[in-house]
Amino acid sequence: MRSCLDAPVLDLYAGAGFLGIEALSHGAPGVDFVERDRAACDVIRRNLATLEISAGARVLCLPAERAIRRLHGPYGLCFVDPPYREDATAVAEAVVHMGILAPTALVLWRHPRSRPAPEALGTLARRDTRRYGDAVLETYRLVLGDPPPGQDESAP
Repeated sequence: MRSCLDAPVLDLYAGAGFLGIEALSHGAPGVDFVERDRAACDVIRRNLATLEISAGARVLCLPAERAIRRLHGPYGLCFVDPPYREDATAVAEAVVHMGILAPTALVLWRHPRSRPAPEALGTLARRDTRRYGDAVLETYRLVLGDPPPGQDESAP
């Protein structure tokens, strides 16, 4: 069965890089970390070096809006975890429209309840919603067609 971790991972608004580092520890072949804060980028690099997993990682220390123009994919998993007050809708939609997601990709988007996410992102539809206090985690997956043979639609 194919997994969303069979392809590289995109960690937008990476912060200290915990989500992407976790993906690397679970076998992702690579992670592109996107973070605009220089101090946070340094933390990501130090964490990667300490864990000796730098080879599969690239840190783009740029705002997500600029960094996405440098991305190539295809990504099997995309984390969208912006700072609490930032609206990431335009960035998430751009990632989908750029065609850099693998056909079986998942997009996981965390946002505050007060800033709802759209039902769909281009060809991706919301498949799951989880609420944790004031935070919401949305899962998006391809709308058109059935999942590839042998892949359960609900499996990450």
